[in-house]
Amino acid sequence: MDVNNCNNLGIPYYIFSYPNMNMHLLQPVKNYYPLIGREYQFGVQDCFELIRDYYLQETNFVVPPRDPFEDDWWLKGLNYFTEEYIKNWNFHKVQEVKKNDLLVFSVSSKVGNHCGVFLGNDVFFHHATHRLSCRENLYPFWIKYLTGIYRYET
Repeated sequence: MDVNNCNNLGIPYYIFSYPNMNMHLLQPVKNYYPLIGREYQFGVQDCFELIRDYYLQETNFVVPPRDPFEDDWWLKGLNYFTEEYIKNWNFHKVQEVKKNDLLVFSVSSKVGNHCGVFLGNDVFFHHATHRLSCRENLYPFWIKYLTGIYRYET
C-alpha cells in the first residue's frame, strides 16, 4: 500500500520500522500499464488513473495527480467530480461531445462517481470496478448515467 500511494501521489515516502526505527526512503516510480485490459484497483488502476494515462499517452495532456480520494466517496457525502474540481485539471464543461472529451457519470448516485474518455462513434474508454479497462459503447447503457462532458483547455 505504501508503494502504491507513493507512486500515485508522486512524492517520496519515509518509512520507519518499529520498534528499531530504521528509516527507508521510498521514491515514486511511474508504472506504465497497457490502457486496455488493466485489472481494477482503486487509487492505482481505476477510472481516474486510466484517464490520466490516456491523456498523457494519446494527447500529451497532463492531468495532475488527484488529491487522495476516499473509496466509495459518493456514499459518504463527498464529490470529486464537481465542475470546479475538474477545472483544476484544465477542463471546461461543454454540451456536445467530441473525441478526447472527458465524460463523467453518476452511476446509482447523485454525484459523479465514474469517468471515461470519449473516442468517437459512440465508443468511450473507461475502467469500471470489478472489470478490466475497456472500450465500450456509450449507448444504450452508459448514456443514462452521463452527467458531464468536459474538454481539455490547451
